[in-house]
Amino acid sequence: MKAQKKTAVPSPMSYNEAVRHAYDQILKKATQLLAALEQEELRYVLERTQNGSEPPIILHELVSPIVYLRLECVEDSKLVIHFGAEPSSPFPEVQAVTAGFLRTLFTLTGKAYTGVNVEDCVKTDWLINVCSEMFEYLEGRTKYHTFRRIPYKKRTPQRKRVLAVA
Repeated sequence: MKAQKKTAVPSPMSYNEAVRHAYDQILKKATQLLAALEQEELRYVLERTQNGSEPPIILHELVSPIVYLRLECVEDSKLVIHFGAEPSSPFPEVQAVTAGFLRTLFTLTGKAYTGVNVEDCVKTDWLINVCSEMFEYLEGRTKYHTFRRIPYKKRTPQRKRVLAVA
């Protein structure tokens, strides 16, 4: 009789681990979306990373003229995500960034993606709805933020996949 091998079952992620993983993926996608903008001034961001001992703690914050993203630890040591997007713009490139950002935010925090119900981590108790004004305000007061430019990376059009029928 053959001995059966035990397969390692991955331990389920905790709520905070799932939120942190989703945030990291959203941040990565937001950076990719911003990198595809040709206008250099739209690729500048202010970033903040802070560790503290008293909640609320801002773990990470990204402020751009188009999108806003923040990971925060609140009173009960729970991680939450705040967000914002510039209102609809007449420029299709900007619309593509804000639409892609919002789709990514809600997709990557859905239970179907994380395996853990973290949908309540996306907070709307306050919402940044004019990111450009916030960026301009903070740009002159960079006590906590680091100013940087995201390098331009031309987006290559993705080809549609065609399924072959036998």
